[in-house]
Amino acid sequence: MDDNSLRGGQEMTERLDLCLDILQLADMWHITELQSHVETCLLKAKNVFIRPETVLNIRNIARDVNSARVFEYCESYFMRNKNAVEAVASSNDEEESDSDCPTVEPSA
Repeated sequence: MDDNSLRGGQEMTERLDLCLDILQLADMWHITELQSHVETCLLKAKNVFIRPETVLNIRNIARDVNSARVFEYCESYFMRNKNAVEAVASSNDEEESDSDCPTVEPSA
């Protein structure tokens, strides 16, 4: 698997989700070599995986599983790109609140 060949979209999202799931499971099962390997994979493909729309989720998971290398990179990325990250986060919040609103069908 060459994560650097991913260009975005659904394939990137699925691969990132898989990596984060494995990272959490490796922590839960205390498989430190696997956790270290996944951390390395995430950081090697950081330009693909760690983006304004993903950094907060990755940072939170890294914090929860004590993945210091990934957490520190995400913190650094966040500080360098704070405006973009916050813009994406507020955009996502607006989309979620819009989807929570009931729709009214026009009467015929």
